[in-house]
Amino acid sequence: MEVIKLHLAQRLILLELLVDWDLVRYQNKKASIKADLALHQKQLNYLNILLGNEPTTDAIIASLVRKLDSLILQEQTIFRHFTTIIGLNDQLAYLGSRLLVASKAFTGKLRVEILESNRINQILGWSLPTILLAALGILGVLLARNIIQFVKELESNRQELQINEGNLRVTLDSIGDAVIATDHRGRITRMNPSAELLTGWKLASASGRKLSEVFHIVNAHTRARVVDPAEKVMASGKVVGLANHTVLLANDGKEYQIADSGAPIRAPDGRIIGVVLVFRDVTENYVQEQKLRESEKQLRKITANVPGVVYRFECTPEHRCATTFVGESLRQWFGLEPDPATFAQAFRSGIPDEDRERYDRSLREAIRQSHPWHYEGRFRKESGELIWFTGDAIPYQEESGTTFYGVVQDITERKRSAETLRRLRNYLSNIINSMPSVLVVVDRKGRVTLWNKSAEQATGLTFDQVHRQPLATVFPRLTDQIHSIETALDKRETIHESKVPIQRQDETLFEDITIFPLVANGVEGAVIRLDNVTERVRIEEIMIQSEKMLSVGGLAAGMAHEINNPLAGILQTAEVLANRLSNEVPIPANEKAATTAGTTLSAIQTFMELRGIPRMLKTIKESGNRVAAIVDNMLSFARKSDVTVSSHNIAELIDRTLTLAATDYNLKRQYDFKAIEIRKDYEENLPQVPCESAKIQQVLLNILSNGAQAMVEAGTSGPRFTLRTRWEPERNSVRIEIEDNGPSMEPAISRRVFEPFYTTKPIGVGTGLGLSVSYLSSPRTTVVR
Repeated sequence: MEVIKLHLAQRLILLELLVDWDLVRYQNKKASIKADLALHQKQLNYLNILLGNEPTTDAIIASLVRKLDSLILQEQTIFRHFTTIIGLNDQLAYLGSRLLVASKAFTGKLRVEILESNRINQILGWSLPTILLAALGILGVLLARNIIQFVKELESNRQELQINEGNLRVTLDSIGDAVIATDHRGRITRMNPSAELLTGWKLASASGRKLSEVFHIVNAHTRARVVDPAEKVMASGKVVGLANHTVLLANDGKEYQIADSGAPIRAPDGRIIGVVLVFRDVTENYVQEQKLRESEKQLRKITANVPGVVYRFECTPEHRCATTFVGESLRQWFGLEPDPATFAQAFRSGIPDEDRERYDRSLREAIRQSHPWHYEGRFRKESGELIWFTGDAIPYQEESGTTFYGVVQDITERKRSAETLRRLRNYLSNIINSMPSVLVVVDRKGRVTLWNKSAEQATGLTFDQVHRQPLATVFPRLTDQIHSIETALDKRETIHESKVPIQRQDETLFEDITIFPLVANGVEGAVIRLDNVTERVRIEEIMIQSEKMLSVGGLAAGMAHEINNPLAGILQTAEVLANRLSNEVPIPANEKAATTAGTTLSAIQTFMELRGIPRMLKTIKESGNRVAAIVDNMLSFARKSDVTVSSHNIAELIDRTLTLAATDYNLKRQYDFKAIEIRKDYEENLPQVPCESAKIQQVLLNILSNGAQAMVEAGTSGPRFTLRTRWEPERNSVRIEIEDNGPSMEPAISRRVFEPFYTTKPIGVGTGLGLSVSYLSSPRTTVVR
């Protein structure tokens, strides 16, 4: 609307030129209007660039350019006629000045002659009328001749003036804008055809009427009548214009959105003798302007909601640059004042010293090569806060040079989020790669998308080598699981297979295979987890075996307890039998029984000695006591009791353990602990050792049993145990060494002898608990082989 007003103002000063013929005033107004038009055209071009070359904006700009060109052509026509009229006026002024000068000269001469001295009256008194008449006759002839010439020239000039007046009328009527002229009372004196068309009034009908009767205007929104512009001009004496949203109600019922401007018509003495009103139909432009206004409003909203600062800087071909626009949000995002004059230097000052050279270099390259600028770096606010930002700008080539339009954005939160995401990814990657399980992820087509370190170790292939490769190709032993993967995906359920045997070299391993369906971000796939459960399988089998052994141990302990009862009867009977057959102590009942039997105790004693019966009875008692000691030792070893620490003689504990071990016999393997030679090397005067005797015996018994079995299995000739005890004063402890002459252990096995459930024997034969129990029971126990 501002541009339309400027166009109307330009047309109005042309009419003023026709009325006042004030060329200097016209040229001053024209220069001001021309500058405003250039500014608005540049603003429209900038808006068009921001809107992305909208067709509507292009059409408005093109229309303004065409109207400006038309206005220039009309101005040239008026100036051509204006020059002709000035020439005629100069000729009339020249003729009038000649006539006036001649008249003044003649009149002055007469006055001089009349007022001269009395000498003239005396000499020419009688002839003065004659002379005066002669002079007047001469003057009349001269004047008649000049007047005739003047009239001829005036008629010629009048005819030419009429022609030029007609040309001016044609020019005025040809103006596209509507023009109405009034007198000083505000009554219409003239209308051009455009005014007749818009108002619906003919000049013949409108002439002499008040302007408000013909020019009926209201507010487009409120429909309230607008003040007569002629009255405003007459009251103020200045050029006035209508407000926006003004509607002209034509006589024929039509309505037009108009823009107008009124100016006073002044007489040479400065009096206002009328008003000239220029207006035009801007209905279409008004609609376009409304659209443009909405686009501007939308653009302002977009710019206000952009998380950054919009800016523009212009560069000459010599690369001299200046910021010409910077958004108000600069204060919000970067804490700087949005002043284009100080923006570049103030923003550069916020760049850290170590980053400034890179920042300057990126700008120089973009300006020098006129290519898009992009920079990402840090910025320190006046408060000391360090933030991250990105700067972007796109160059446009213009006549004056290159203009960069861009935006600067605060990306601190995005940087922090990216860093958090990177750390999270690394954290998750470390978790996945630290898992002992083999973890493989495949897509719907069975191609590998994830491959952890355990998978690399199991296959010897890195993730880069297997990425997007078929699972069956890179992990052949999972070929049988392809069908399970498809089932898991189709049914959206987890599939689990336990204790799947895998043959590796000379041993059989077991693993659990779990397949999880995976649906994330519309991408289907499956997660395959392989867990080595070989140790667990072995533990489970060992636990079963241990349960059996515990049952057998409990049965053995029960049998030993039951043996004690008949064993006690045997020993007691043997003792009674020895007493009744002996005559060392006189027992009346024995003598009476012998007499009744027809013999004597002496004879019976002689018979027993001859038959070796006393020796046999002694053997029965010794064997029974030995069996009783063995059973008691076994019960003591197997009996569960509260932890009790007391001082013990280590040599005695070793001997008792050897006695217990001597009962170990296996007929099937032809194994008998008694067949093993036992050598003892005990250091004398060893101090008592505070310990739990049962646990020490268990440790020693497990070591002796393992060693004895190893020697029998290896077929060792002359198997032998050597047991030593030594006092170590520096450690304040007693050292027990057990040495055998059986097979030695390999280093790989010796490192694992104290590992729970580790055994070199087949499953079901050994539990792998012996030495681990020894280690747990006595961490200081050392095995030397």
